[in-house]
Amino acid sequence: MRGLLLLGLLVACAPATPTQTFRDPDITIASKADFDPAGFSGRWYEIAHLPDTAPCPVLDVTVTDAGLFLEELCADGRRRRGATLAGPGRLALSDGTALWILWIDADNRTAIVASPDGGIARILDRGTDVAEDRWRAALDVLEFNGFRTEALIGLPATAGRIG
Repeated sequence: MRGLLLLGLLVACAPATPTQTFRDPDITIASKADFDPAGFSGRWYEIAHLPDTAPCPVLDVTVTDAGLFLEELCADGRRRRGATLAGPGRLALSDGTALWILWIDADNRTAIVASPDGGIARILDRGTDVAEDRWRAALDVLEFNGFRTEALIGLPATAGRIG
């Protein structure tokens, strides 16, 4: 009986099931070494995201003396979080979330923000649709970093024309 009680206590104390991952953990992931917070500031529109995250159609990024301030308009409400640089292209959000900037095109028009554990990945663009070449590049970068791009939700209007 004591054994069953002990087993029950161990099960009750076990951590919750981890967030679903959409990334192969055997593939090395890399953040953008030359990330420039000033180039990342401004308004972004979510083009695609992974299923485990609520859609956040609008992201406003402001550079502050303390780091970055992120304001998101999401399907489940408005979120406001601070972020500090935890390394090159690596953000530590005030709620404990680690987000890495995997890629931004040369003109700061399209970006990929993801968690290194593979639970979060978002393709962002300065407009509400993304050019085909930048969409293809974003998919290539995600795949290179081990993400399963077939799991993405929300495709740009141009996606049907990509060969």
